[in-house]
Amino acid sequence: MADEPENLVLHHLRQMREEANAFRSEMGEFRTEARASFRDVRNVQDEHTLLLQSLEDRFELLREGTMSAIGFAAHAERQYRSMKDQIAELTQRVERLEKSK
Repeated sequence: MADEPENLVLHHLRQMREEANAFRSEMGEFRTEARASFRDVRNVQDEHTLLLQSLEDRFELLREGTMSAIGFAAHAERQYRSMKDQIAELTQRVERLEKSK
């Protein structure tokens, strides 16, 4: 009878060791799969980062182009008004000269 409890305890301990080893093995496989998945996620993130940077660069070019176009339009409008004012002034001077004759 003294041997039976010892064997029973040893049996349970061996069974627990087998289960623990199986669990470690499963966790090792899970860790390997998780690392591969994280690498894939990082690769996708890097691709998205490059795409976002490209879009930001394009947006900046469009913004600069728009600002330049607005600036050119404003400058042209100012020049047009200046020429219009000069023509109006010259017209008034010619009219005064004609009246004075």
